Amino acid sequence: RSALEELSQFLRQHHTPPALAPDRVNVGEVLQSALGPLAGRPRARIDVAVAEDVTTIVVDPEALRTIFRSLLTQALAVTTAGGRIAVRCRRFSDDGFEALVTDFGPVLTDQQRREALV
Repeated sequence: RSALEELSQFLRQHHTPPALAPDRVNVGEVLQSALGPLAGRPRARIDVAVAEDVTTIVVDPEALRTIFRSLLTQALAVTTAGGRIAVRCRRFSDDGFEALVTDFGPVLTDQQRREALV
């Protein structure tokens, strides 16, 4: 299932937006917890790097875990056996960070890309 399908299902199940519970969390720990359920099925090596200046942020940990898990699941879906996925987290601004998830899977044709996003 694609990340978009998972998000659509989540939104259908919850008629009102879930209440966020921001807390001071360690990005690396939340990322590792998102990787946990994927450990039994990785077909690819997953390299993780979290910049020192982004280790602790204020965010809803469950929402961040869900985002990480969705991005990683999508990357695993398009990465061939023995491939590699890189996750990089870095400071984006004074109050934010960005997570870059890069898969080194096969290049998709335009048609495959459209089908993957449905």
